[in-house]
Amino acid sequence: MSVLAIGLGKSVLGILLKQMMKNIGLEGVESVPEVLLDSLKSNTEDSYKKRQTALRCEIVANQLAEELEPLYSASAVEDKEAVVLYLTERLKTLRIPAKLLSTPQTSAQEWRNLLIGEAQALKEQGFTEQGEAFYRRLCDHVSQNIVDISHKLPALQEDTFQEVFAHLNTLESSVTQVLAEQKRLREQAGSRESDFDFEYRKQVKRAMDQLRLFGTDLEESSRCYPLEVAYIHLNAYNGQQYLRVNELLQTTRRLVIRGEAGSGKTTLLQWIAVQCADRKFKDGLHEWNAKVPFVIRLREYADKELPNPEDFPKSVASVIAGTMPQDWAHRHLKSGRAVVLIDGVDEVPEKRREAVKTWIGDIINDAPLRRRQRVARRRKVRDSGVGANDG
Repeated sequence: MSVLAIGLGKSVLGILLKQMMKNIGLEGVESVPEVLLDSLKSNTEDSYKKRQTALRCEIVANQLAEELEPLYSASAVEDKEAVVLYLTERLKTLRIPAKLLSTPQTSAQEWRNLLIGEAQALKEQGFTEQGEAFYRRLCDHVSQNIVDISHKLPALQEDTFQEVFAHLNTLESSVTQVLAEQKRLREQAGSRESDFDFEYRKQVKRAMDQLRLFGTDLEESSRCYPLEVAYIHLNAYNGQQYLRVNELLQTTRRLVIRGEAGSGKTTLLQWIAVQCADRKFKDGLHEWNAKVPFVIRLREYADKELPNPEDFPKSVASVIAGTMPQDWAHRHLKSGRAVVLIDGVDEVPEKRREAVKTWIGDIINDAPLRRRQRVARRRKVRDSGVGANDG
């Protein structure tokens, strides 16, 4: 493991510590992650706890470094060392806006924008064009790790070293869990998939793997839950009997789910997308693990042109959409390795329903072998005729 990767891992750890301690005011700590560990250790006279704090932090930093090392080693960019050093120093001295720390569900895009900063400042570093692209890719990678891990961390409330020390094991286990999951996905992908396939799957999971509760008195930080925890399997009537929706998915290549507002149609789409992206389908749906999910929310196209296949990834993976290989989406569609999930047919303005019907037909004709899911409210699907008889 390179010294550069270790240094970058330590800097990422500083950001995670700041995320965990955002609600407390340890003396001397402002918004700069670099000073956190020293401040932590200065808040106790217990030499054993000081050593344990340093050891646990070193373990976590090494884990983060091991995960970043392949990205660094595989790069052929001539100024990659300068790029890594610049990002390491930027993370060490980064002043994190209070708004970013106080928002429970921050996005990787927000962190990426913060790390990249002003375009002119990046130009002034004198990196090659390939070096700038590598820096942006590193920022993508680091930002996603920060978001994935920090979402699992407790927000400490007491200004005590004891509470911080007690939760360092939570930090360590969260890092271990996130990085192990990434390794599992990478190994399952094997040589069949490109780096973009792998990154796209991760983006889908990050974007869709949460259920947000509305209309409750919960604190903001308690409104979001992972789908795997909060999702309840739905039953649907197929004209003859009630079945679990996952059983219905095994019986057809095209399916319309109709239901009233709030009946769980959009949540079902999220669950399908996450299961597919995370390769967690079992039994009769196991073959779906080799497929790539595309989620299209028609409400986003109420007043603009409907998306072509090359635009499909932008809905949930806009951060990496610009790095998509040429014809990537088309290849998945034509090879039958796509699951197309279309949400909100009922939300399409009446004047555009015929266009949507034609658009769906074009997708079906372009990829006759793939799986498709289309979701809309019952009454408007019947009235509009969009795919209502395609079961």
